[in-house]
Amino acid sequence: MKKESVEYVCDVCKQNKIQHPSTNIQKLISVVFENEQTEGRPTKPYLSNHKVDICDNCLVSIYSGDQLFSSGAMGYNEYFFRRSRV
Repeated sequence: MKKESVEYVCDVCKQNKIQHPSTNIQKLISVVFENEQTEGRPTKPYLSNHKVDICDNCLVSIYSGDQLFSSGAMGYNEYFFRRSRV
């Protein structure tokens, strides 16, 4: 039997690779969205649960109290921590 390894890239930091199988693939996380999800127009920030591929380092940041933000629309979202965006 041949086992294949599939790697996913973290949606937040884009640097750390996640080996499959992992519990961090499509993890349901509360995200603050700053744009409408259909048109992409700026809106008042709102909280929504969203499935994110996330590495252990970014997940620890969330568990430590950092809030995950997102901007974008139509499934093309950019995820970031407020402290890391300039």
